[in-house]
Amino acid sequence: MLLIQLIMLVTVLIILIMVIIDEHIQKRLMQDKGVLESLWFEEEKRQSPRHNINLDVVYKMPNKADNLNRPGNSSSKNISKSGIQLLLKEKFEKDTILLLEFELPGILKKKLLAEGRVVWTRENQPSDKENGVRTFDTGIRFIQIDESAQKVLSNYVNKHLSV
Repeated sequence: MLLIQLIMLVTVLIILIMVIIDEHIQKRLMQDKGVLESLWFEEEKRQSPRHNINLDVVYKMPNKADNLNRPGNSSSKNISKSGIQLLLKEKFEKDTILLLEFELPGILKKKLLAEGRVVWTRENQPSDKENGVRTFDTGIRFIQIDESAQKVLSNYVNKHLSV
């Protein structure tokens, strides 16, 4: 009888230990899953929603005297009230300051002027239609924009995001 009670006690202890170990493993897996999800599904870092649009954008570097006479032409991929993504044929380092000039469609031929800072650059793979020309997606955060231009831009983006 004592032997049976001892076997039952050991069995209960083994089951209890297995449950505790299983809970510990499940907790650890959930922590790892959370870490992996945060890496895989990286949280959006943008402060403002983007409107995908192709705009002609003229850019200049204010700290290069010769560049002010030779502006560069680019096109946008998207725009928000706080920044713009450009497709450029030259690579700019992070924190480079650019003067930007562009028009929003449907706005009475008013050029919007903004000063922006490059926050990221990513090189694209050349396609056949580009004849091997290197292009760079470049994220620019507006750091200075006229108050009236900011209102026009905000209204434009908000209007097109609600459509």
